[in-house]
Amino acid sequence: MNELGRPARRVPGIGGGEINYRRRQFIREKANDLIRKLWQLEKSRRGPALRFRDLLPLEPRQIAIELLSLEYEELEEIGHLSIGPLRVTLAGLLDRDKSLIAVSARLSLEIRRFTAAHEIGHFVLHPEITSLREDPRTDAALRAPLRSVREKEADLFAAELLMPERFFNQVFANLWGDDDIDGGQLDDDRAYYLTQGKLSARDISKLSRLERAKLVAREIPMTTADALPMAEIFGVSPTAAGIQLLDSGRVR
Repeated sequence: MNELGRPARRVPGIGGGEINYRRRQFIREKANDLIRKLWQLEKSRRGPALRFRDLLPLEPRQIAIELLSLEYEELEEIGHLSIGPLRVTLAGLLDRDKSLIAVSARLSLEIRRFTAAHEIGHFVLHPEITSLREDPRTDAALRAPLRSVREKEADLFAAELLMPERFFNQVFANLWGDDDIDGGQLDDDRAYYLTQGKLSARDISKLSRLERAKLVAREIPMTTADALPMAEIFGVSPTAAGIQLLDSGRVR
């Protein structure tokens, strides 16, 4: 069972695969320890009335520099990695000996942020790693099934750091209500509310689970026009937010 009393799910992507429940809880706690420290730091600067929502989207750069005493750089060119005949452009690096995390400045803001959080995950979770250069944490990379457990752990850490599960679920409830969104049990009224009339319940039921979750991540309810989509609130891509929605069981 997860923190909300729901069965823990194993889904492809963030947090899925071979990471067992106890390890998942350990990774989430490590991410939340940094969030608590950031929260206390910002309250000491801005005053005790500061709301957690005011910190969103959380900034990996600040966490790296102020909480972990790392150097953080965004570089135009990090380098390339040859994998057989392929030449892959590098997007992030961790150099523990230099206390350095670097991210390619050529990436979109959402991918830069997730890549940086992923590298922080390696720094916190995998002390045996002294030097690491990686490809971007793009949507395709997040969905790739053939990744090492170590990479999945860093993705899970990044997801929890940028989208803390407790607050992520609160934002979901504020936007969509307390009930999970089950594609097989939607009626047309909720489908209309969910997509502002663009899709019927039948249309939504035909989507894959991930596409349905991405839809929820990038939409706002038709009755709250001044709200922001979940992906934008947390500063991540719809795919990253969608996988988090699946992993938490809020969308099925």
